[in-house]
Amino acid sequence: MALCKRLFKKQWRDFTTNQRNGLLVLVATLLLGVVAFCAWLWPRSGRNAMRANPLALADVNSTMQTVSGQWNVLQAAGSTYIDRAGADPLWLANQYADTSRTLGQVEERLAQSEQERQRLKEECEAALKRVEELQVTGNRADAKDAIRQYRESGDMTGLLKLLIKEEAHQRQELMYHIDERIKLNREIAAVAYLKGDIDTAKQAIEAVLEIQPNDLFAINQRGHIHLLQGRLQDAERDYLRVGELAQEEGTRAAALGNLGIVREIRGDLDEAMQLHQTALAITTRLGQPEGVASSCVNLGLVYKARADLDAAEQMFEKALAIDEKLGRLSALANDYANLGFLYQARADLDNAEKMQQKSLAINKTLGRPSAIANNYMNLGVVYMSKGDLDKAERMYGDALDIYKGLDQLDGMATCYVNLGGLHKATGDLDEAERACQKALDIDEKLGRLEGVANDCACLGAIYRTRGNLDEAEQMLERSLAVNEKLRRVTDTGNSYVELGLLYKVRGQLDKAEVMYQKAIEISENLGRLDGVADGYVNLGFVYQARGDLDEAERLCEKALEIHDSLADLDGMAKDYGNLGLISQKRGDLVAAEQLQHKALAINEKLGRPKGMAVNYGNLAIVHQLNGDLRTAEEMYRKALTIYEELKQLEGVAGECGNLGNLRLACGDLHEATRLCERALEIFEELGYTEGVARQCATLGLVCEARGDLAKAREYWQTSLSIFTKIGMRVEASKIQALINNSVAGN
Repeated sequence: MALCKRLFKKQWRDFTTNQRNGLLVLVATLLLGVVAFCAWLWPRSGRNAMRANPLALADVNSTMQTVSGQWNVLQAAGSTYIDRAGADPLWLANQYADTSRTLGQVEERLAQSEQERQRLKEECEAALKRVEELQVTGNRADAKDAIRQYRESGDMTGLLKLLIKEEAHQRQELMYHIDERIKLNREIAAVAYLKGDIDTAKQAIEAVLEIQPNDLFAINQRGHIHLLQGRLQDAERDYLRVGELAQEEGTRAAALGNLGIVREIRGDLDEAMQLHQTALAITTRLGQPEGVASSCVNLGLVYKARADLDAAEQMFEKALAIDEKLGRLSALANDYANLGFLYQARADLDNAEKMQQKSLAINKTLGRPSAIANNYMNLGVVYMSKGDLDKAERMYGDALDIYKGLDQLDGMATCYVNLGGLHKATGDLDEAERACQKALDIDEKLGRLEGVANDCACLGAIYRTRGNLDEAEQMLERSLAVNEKLRRVTDTGNSYVELGLLYKVRGQLDKAEVMYQKAIEISENLGRLDGVADGYVNLGFVYQARGDLDEAERLCEKALEIHDSLADLDGMAKDYGNLGLISQKRGDLVAAEQLQHKALAINEKLGRPKGMAVNYGNLAIVHQLNGDLRTAEEMYRKALTIYEELKQLEGVAGECGNLGNLRLACGDLHEATRLCERALEIFEELGYTEGVARQCATLGLVCEARGDLAKAREYWQTSLSIFTKIGMRVEASKIQALINNSVAGN
């Protein structure tokens, strides 16, 4: 008891297991994917000697990373590599799906104690009974429609509207006493909260607290609302108040768990762990299995945040065993979902899908539409990771239909941002922007700052891909400001990574290094080895750009060592690919080929077609440098086929450009022109300005080979204009050199 008191004096936090699962999703760890791009390489050819492409870095990087917060796909100068950091569309989705952040799961998370769960249930039953009485006594058609709507689909919209209308009517007519006012507002708060209308829920809760300022249940609910809004300090204050007022140890244990969630969101994993362990000890001593299961889930999520997946699995399995014994089906659905996220973190996508399907089956049996929508979202993430974008889009679309039917705005926002990630993966930047802007509009309307931070980061990634670097910087800085305001430490680190990528594109390597170092420091403080490894990879790219291959290699090997210790095969595959690129730059093509084959073998084992496509592209470059143009073309076409099957237009354009380069090296100018023009057309359609600039540079070389210097200069001038506009100074200088040399040659 004394320990509890001391912990509550420090700061509290409330979120029950199921709701917590929901929030952690927001905060979580999510998630990322892979997009490969064109690598330009211009070897000299005997019969048709071609000048080496000044933009050719031939970097096809197989790295990408899961971080919670935003997409992050960077094509480096003339290369096809992606810095391992930030989050790609898939992981952007994972960030939300991971523990189902939507309000449909709040009812479970609220129920960390049996008393709290029962209270919510009672309030909702009382609300339904009130509406039924209105139907009978008042012959109200709207009451009849509301009841039918709820019973047929679980949609509480009609119930909520009628309750609000009844409260306003009684208040205007002075028809009820204080007790009745409290009762009606409790019902409104419960229905609104479970429906996802947190503004209405908060207004009703405030009405209760105005009359009864020490109402524990109302204070606790307000804490949950503040947590959903990203107002961590207010949530903490409410949870502390619950702990101070609570007379029962079980209630205090729940408050400790809630405060642990706040601490986790802020990145203080050590204190979060201590709070959850204390809550676990209390509930174990009191013989409260529901509380034990909730604490196990909370501890599992902390372990997962630290990338200690074995320990996380033990906690999730323990919670699953308890919930199976108790027959808590809704809790079982969440347990399976958590195990699904864990398998996904291990890149075991088949088992991840099985767990999510188990969760879905239970929720369908229980008739929980919002939870079903969450499952569809989670399955969409799995299919995105598998590269099956059609299935992913169907899942997101099904989820969106449910959320729209329930008028559940936060769920709709999640769907829109996931769909934005999917469209970005296919290269449809316009549709991606529209979807993410819809998500931002909703999150701004709801006042959900953590959603605003994520949405801005995603929009920043879209603008960066387009080459609109100033707009991208504005969005990313806004995201950083919100994360810092909310003290979301993990997401602040992600923001540093995103800004580092932006600075690297601009060639501002010193600023990029500062951002990456800050991100590494945060990961080290959090004990997140996976984040530290990602930071080493990003720093390695900076040193590669500076030409310091020894330091780049040292950093990449440190990342590989960490990923190996974590049994992170996905990370290891990317590290081998990166080390292969470094060997390639050194001219050690034997080592480069061996390392790329190691990466390819892992991606084949994991069933990751996108990673395989990147490896094929890398191997193609190695063979091209060796003069084995036939094998190089075979590898390029394998990569192209995968991208076409995955409908990833950026990858298609990139490999078309690579094949165009190859045909140019062979002296086949007609085919080189056709392929490069196809690549240019796709980049123009996607609005990917950097890709347009690179293809214009390539086509200029084709025209030069034909002897059409005027047309070559026209292409180069277009390329120079784009590179200058988007701030890629190094590339601009190389294009200027081409122009100057062509003039001097005349």
